[in-house]
Amino acid sequence: MYDEVFISLAQSGSEQWQIQIEAYDALRVYLAEEHVHTMFDKVRTNAFGVQHTLNIMLDEREGLDIELQEAERWWPNRTDKVVPRLLHSPIMDTAGDFREEGLHSIQLESLQHAIKLAFEHVRHRKGAYDFVVRLGCLALNPKHVGESQVGKTYEKGTFLKDVNGEIGMDVKKW
Repeated sequence: MYDEVFISLAQSGSEQWQIQIEAYDALRVYLAEEHVHTMFDKVRTNAFGVQHTLNIMLDEREGLDIELQEAERWWPNRTDKVVPRLLHSPIMDTAGDFREEGLHSIQLESLQHAIKLAFEHVRHRKGAYDFVVRLGCLALNPKHVGESQVGKTYEKGTFLKDVNGEIGMDVKKW
């Protein structure tokens, strides 16, 4: 009604349905087509949209292996007791050097991509949205990693692939 067009469903030769838009003016058909595409994009993002989490290891140049350890007593939430710890390697950068440096260009690019995905997810919705960057203690999801995993060591690349895939990490406030 807004675009003053007639929209009807028409079945094509295959099993797919097509939308037919008719109007007295070609401009109205064009505007209605844009609105329909926007509506489909909105439904698609609502149905399939998943929050994308980006995990960046700021001190990744200081070690080669990750060891799963039990959370220390000062840990803010003791329900998730398995925490990853980067083991320092003498052939890598000195421990703590990452605090004096900025992000690497690859890290910046991945941040930009994650922010773009977040904006794409909500661009069709009206309202206000929060953008949150959480820094804190990282604990492994207990559904996937139990206390029996404490003491296991993983190669850094393998660990990051698992964490960004099926295992997942939970951020706990300090």
